[in-house]
Amino acid sequence: MNTSLYQEKLQKMRDVAESHLVQPSVVEPILQTVEELFYELQVHQIELEMQNEELLRLQRDLDRERARYFDLYEFAPVGYFTLTKEGLILQTNLVASNMLGVTRNEMINQPIIRFVSSEYQDIYYLHLKQLIKTGGSQSCDLKMMKNDGSQFWGHLAANADLDDERNCIFRIVMSDITAQKVAEKVLQEALQHLENTVATTEEEMGSIKKEMSEVESALNVLVKRKGVDMTATQSALTEGVAATVQPFIEKLKRENIRQNQANFIAALEINLKHLVGIYGSTNSSTIGSTSGLTPTEIQVASLIRNGLSTKEIAITLNISADTVSTHRKHIRKKLGLDGKQVNLFSHLLAAI
Repeated sequence: MNTSLYQEKLQKMRDVAESHLVQPSVVEPILQTVEELFYELQVHQIELEMQNEELLRLQRDLDRERARYFDLYEFAPVGYFTLTKEGLILQTNLVASNMLGVTRNEMINQPIIRFVSSEYQDIYYLHLKQLIKTGGSQSCDLKMMKNDGSQFWGHLAANADLDDERNCIFRIVMSDITAQKVAEKVLQEALQHLENTVATTEEEMGSIKKEMSEVESALNVLVKRKGVDMTATQSALTEGVAATVQPFIEKLKRENIRQNQANFIAALEINLKHLVGIYGSTNSSTIGSTSGLTPTEIQVASLIRNGLSTKEIAITLNISADTVSTHRKHIRKKLGLDGKQVNLFSHLLAAI
């Protein structure tokens, strides 16, 4: 309250005090002075009483503000610290005490670095150094250590200030962000899984493209061969696509892939059907019915012909290596190679 406002308020109090008194009647001059003095004393008394009431009101208002500040400071959803320039705790609130599992009396004059996990203490010192250097607000995420040895993620926001004696102090607000850090980790793992899935899908798509290229090459070879019956060529193309390419396309369509990848697969399937429609035969029999191989054995034979190892075939078809070995034995037997010193890969390659 400035001087002019204070003087104005005192004048108003005097006016009110005078209104409570009856104006003195005209008496003898010698008594008039006494009455004037008495009047002034009464006015002054009323002024003092009014000032006293105003002081009491201000005191009550101050007490309410102190109680409100106490509640805000003690029961805020974050921890508060006041530190010396050297990092010693001068003051803290109840929430910070509960976060660290230490009573406030035990925390006073203790270095706050005591409650920072050892692997993050260097980050804290750099944070404090930057705060001293710039004087501006600084924040960092640290793993904090509770009194029982357990840890939690804390976000610390700090400001430099001066106390009543003009000494440098730091005021720090600490929030528990453990749940946020856990959510970030889960999200990162999900993104990594998605990237791995995309990479696997792209690899399988490359395998499909390779298969299509080989089918096209086989078609060109068959067309150029003299004396090859066109009907047999058409049947071979249709059977080869149905047995060696289409199963991989169907497998990819069942995978959890991105929209642009799904569009690419759909385009591949449409183009493949277009090629089969032009060069293939719709009434041809399958390789399985011709050679006696099952659909799975046809897929395994196709991958063997492409130079894949037993382990690579198992990963591609999502079956065990033992199962692949069993299929290889059945293929050799059905192709009449059982007991012969003939390489299955060479035989399949020569059969194109």
